[in-house]
Amino acid sequence: MNRRKFLAGSVGGVVTTAQMARGSSYPKGSTASNNQSARPIVIDAHAHFGYMGMWGQRDISFEDILSAADEAGIDKLCVSSLEAIELEVEEGNKAIHQFMKWVGAGAIAAGMTMKASTPNPIAEEAEPMNEPQVDVSKDRNLGGIWAGLPTMYNADWSLDMGAMETNIKRMIKIEVHGIYLLGSTGEFYAMDFDEFKLLADLLVRTTAGTGIPTCVVCGSPNTRTTLRQLLYLRKSGVTAAQLVIPFWMEMTEREFMQFFKDVHEAVPDLPIIHYNIPRTKRFLLGPDYVKVREVLPNLAAVKFTFAGSHFGDLREAVRLNPSLKFLVGENLLVSGMQIGADGSCSSIVYTNPDTVLKMYRLAKQRKWDEAQAMQNRIIAFFAGVFPTIEKLGEGYIDPVADKGLGLAAGGIVGHPRTRAPYIGWSEESVRAVRAWMKENFPDFVAQD
Repeated sequence: MNRRKFLAGSVGGVVTTAQMARGSSYPKGSTASNNQSARPIVIDAHAHFGYMGMWGQRDISFEDILSAADEAGIDKLCVSSLEAIELEVEEGNKAIHQFMKWVGAGAIAAGMTMKASTPNPIAEEAEPMNEPQVDVSKDRNLGGIWAGLPTMYNADWSLDMGAMETNIKRMIKIEVHGIYLLGSTGEFYAMDFDEFKLLADLLVRTTAGTGIPTCVVCGSPNTRTTLRQLLYLRKSGVTAAQLVIPFWMEMTEREFMQFFKDVHEAVPDLPIIHYNIPRTKRFLLGPDYVKVREVLPNLAAVKFTFAGSHFGDLREAVRLNPSLKFLVGENLLVSGMQIGADGSCSSIVYTNPDTVLKMYRLAKQRKWDEAQAMQNRIIAFFAGVFPTIEKLGEGYIDPVADKGLGLAAGGIVGHPRTRAPYIGWSEESVRAVRAWMKENFPDFVAQD
């Protein structure tokens, strides 16, 4: 009987429950794994992983999944080393499509919910997910672990330049692979141009002579302001600029492409990292980057956010754009590097630098099991700490939570205040989270 193995994209969640639910994954040398007619089909993943836990359009229990699998005639439902769903079905069995449409593809983790998904159009060409698409042993000067630092303020809401300099120096000391300022965590949207210049200059000045790549995020609702920022960075000496597309109103395709043309005309020799995030109302996919590279040849890398919701899209983007570096969240670093991602834009690196940096090194060495265990540790930390934060009545949007966690861990210095409309944690909450971390994740806390 001809069989085909179906492989679904994963967000790298904890999968012990799923493994126990239907047995272990295909052993090497088994009939299924040796069948030459078997080939992977990658289903576009739309499982949602979030800092507050897991959510989607509806709750689906393991029993629901197993029942639907039985109805679809699926003989085996198990989990691979990538935490991906593997389904073995008869050749030509169309029930699989209905099953995947109902259940959705993605990681299976305790408490996770999923939403419907559609087959990836490039699935037929994809290789097995545990085989990297590119050589991860190559050195990439825009890859590795980038520390995305929060912006610190004095009591009068002016920039706390002393704290900022200290935090940059701390990142240099722990030997991160890159440092960037004014991301979402750094509140780029809350800065005026003078503050933008001050922070860019501080970053370049503090890292001078270290060889550590630097980056500052540029973004506004209009092209003129963004170009002004880019032109300043071009002469400031930063390694690259991270670019946010104008985000207030949606752009037409013509306006979208013109924006990138304008960027190239203004700074043709400045490496650009695109900040790909749904908040801008345009989330770019692999074919989009093929077109963008034609008008913006200095596009060098992509910060590919929410990769857990777009794992199939990430894989396609890597395949279609091998010249670009792709950076994902630390909770997806290992899973992402197994399909060709190059590193992470990280906040956890100043909460637990040892884990994040070692996880990256192990992944580069393709020691997947060890690296995956460390990724699962980070996922477990997020799953535990954010309900704790919610109980304290504090927020968990990027600048609020990343700053609060970094301060609670002792990895950075400053005050947790965040510019309105977002409200930073109280100092009491920072201490409470630190106490929780000491009790539950002591390796995430700097020594007193």
